Amino acid sequence: MPDESLPAAAPLRVMTFNVKFDDVDDPRAAWAGRRAAVADQITASGAGVVALQEVLAGQRDDLAADLPDYTVLGVGRDDGARAGEAVPLLVRSDLTVLDGGTFWLSATPESPSGFNAGALPRICTWAHVRLPGDEVPGRGLHVWNVHLDHLDESLRRRQLAVVHRRTRAVAARGAGPAHVLLGDFNAGPRSTTLTDTRQAGWQEARSTSRALPTGPAGTFHDWTPGAALEEANARIDHVFVRGGVTVHAYETVRPTTAVIPSDHFPVVVDVTVPA
Repeated sequence: MPDESLPAAAPLRVMTFNVKFDDVDDPRAAWAGRRAAVADQITASGAGVVALQEVLAGQRDDLAADLPDYTVLGVGRDDGARAGEAVPLLVRSDLTVLDGGTFWLSATPESPSGFNAGALPRICTWAHVRLPGDEVPGRGLHVWNVHLDHLDESLRRRQLAVVHRRTRAVAARGAGPAHVLLGDFNAGPRSTTLTDTRQAGWQEARSTSRALPTGPAGTFHDWTPGAALEEANARIDHVFVRGGVTVHAYETVRPTTAVIPSDHFPVVVDVTVPA
């Protein structure tokens, strides 16, 4: 029998969703035609924390207006303000943001930069959130949202190593053990990037879910949703947990609307955070 004198673990649904930047030269990707579908997808998910990728400043403004129950955290990667893509976190109003920010996946994480001169800058937006009913100071959940390089595996590994160092630094400060790392890794299930992540102490949500994962095998479909249904190598959007976070359910969501919201499927994961 469970010890009823102990507080119950706090439940939370998290979501990662590459919404595709506003590409006015591609009718499929032009934001004006997809904006409502993306907002509806996020609302329907019921997620408390949503990690987005490829979000330009205008898209960020629109989502903040369309989703008033969420606080939008994050900055553009080109200047630390509005220029370039962001990887924002949306945090629902019943959660409290204790801390957060954005850093660059480079040798100089505090300023706009990259490891390679020719590569796009990449960033991580993070937040330390407290769940409803949790009044223990400093506990909560740390959420780390990334979008790694799309071309170079060695560069992806270096970028993710910056995140691993940050999460270890947080643990060293005693700021709560529970963490979720999620986003567009641009790396398949058998990649060295994901192997590095497992070796750094992270558990893959899909493989540790108590319920069988549901939905398509892949997440990137390039505007042809049927393409990723059975292709596990197209699973490049991932969720990892550590610090006692339990994964109860994992779903890759295939939208059923006439308008395709993005060239990626979102991933939704139900977790409980240690009380």
